[in-house]
Amino acid sequence: MRGNRHSLRRVARPELRRTAESHPRIVRRSDMWGGKAVVNGTRIPVFMVTERLQSGWSHDEVREAYPRLTATDVEAVIRYAQAFPARVLADLKAYERSLPAEGAQ
Repeated sequence: MRGNRHSLRRVARPELRRTAESHPRIVRRSDMWGGKAVVNGTRIPVFMVTERLQSGWSHDEVREAYPRLTATDVEAVIRYAQAFPARVLADLKAYERSLPAEGAQ
């Protein structure tokens, strides 16, 4: 059995490598927002920026609401959301589940 120690290797996930390579401004850290995607160097989650853009906010309005974001960061969020819509939606749903129920005190 000693010879088979590495027989259960972790399967490489190319989509995770692609995130790091093609979206360097977007990171996932377990110590920030529970591992949800955030803009690198900030604590601003991608799903929040995406939701605001989808609800009609302009790039300037987003940058005014989040002064640490640059125009490049907003573009990176858009590219990430287009490349990984299911991840952004999953992050949003997880956040919504963590909110208290209506009327809870």
